[in-house]
Amino acid sequence: MLTEDYVHRIGRTARSTNTGTAYTFITNENSRHLPKLIELLKETNQTISDDLIKLARQFHGNKIDRVLNGNGNNQSKLF
Repeated sequence: MLTEDYVHRIGRTARSTNTGTAYTFITNENSRHLPKLIELLKETNQTISDDLIKLARQFHGNKIDRVLNGNGNNQSKLF
């Protein structure tokens, strides 16, 4: 599954003027999507929860800070 698939699922939570909350489960297998997901959330000015950042750090260490600080433009070089 691609990171964009997660984003599509999240987008289906809210349509038009409707709002909602999207939940996704992160496993060891799909944790590789976390940096890109955080990068996409940041690019679209979405709230990135502290819990999501904490989870990303558990899987990727402090490398996730590069994404948060705007130095994660080329994901393939980081992760």
